[in-house]
Amino acid sequence: MSLNDLQFVAFFIVLHVVFLNLPKTHFNHAMKLSRGVAAVILSVIGFYGLFADLGQWKSAFIYHHTGEGILERNLYFCMLVCMGHFIADLLWLVWGKVRYGIPSRKDLIIHHLIGVVAFGYALHHELAYVACLITMASELMPVTTGIGAYGQRMQNMNIVRFANNWRLLLLLWWRVPLWAFMALLSIRALFSGDYQDDLLIPYILATLGFSGMLLLDRFWLKQCIAAENNQA
Repeated sequence: MSLNDLQFVAFFIVLHVVFLNLPKTHFNHAMKLSRGVAAVILSVIGFYGLFADLGQWKSAFIYHHTGEGILERNLYFCMLVCMGHFIADLLWLVWGKVRYGIPSRKDLIIHHLIGVVAFGYALHHELAYVACLITMASELMPVTTGIGAYGQRMQNMNIVRFANNWRLLLLLWWRVPLWAFMALLSIRALFSGDYQDDLLIPYILATLGFSGMLLLDRFWLKQCIAAENNQA
């Protein structure tokens, strides 16, 4: 792990600490608020990645990086920010269990471990930065979680209902199609055989990773629907 990695880990840890130290805030509530703010940053990165190199869609955005030029440097910087977020969140979940006895959320741990493996592999082999960053456009959903936590803090149920409704809509009409589209692009590339030999494993990993995210979102869809039913 480089010094740059540690800087971004520290940034997101400090973000968590700031919200935990707000008056009348407990760990779970602070986690939702801080992750909501972090999700805004990651969503911006995700949409940057989405439009950074559209000409590579036939390759499923999986290709080698040279590290030369402004675009390449920007993509690398964004990758480090995302890795910092994943590692900081995992450390914070561990701290919540050790310090406050909060049961760790297995879904979040799996989600973040997938992120660490995928982004770590991409950074190590200097490939598929765009494919990785596009996934961050899905972080619009955690933004709604932060908005809902803010509504609870302000005791404004209209904000909470607004956040819950949009969380469900984003899951159904944005995240699920995003994972499915990226998985299909990877599968298409695999079947076409139009790729460099050393990219076979990245394409297989991308297909498995995006399919795994579909399964995670199936779990979160059930949670959102249950929350909607409780609201009714």
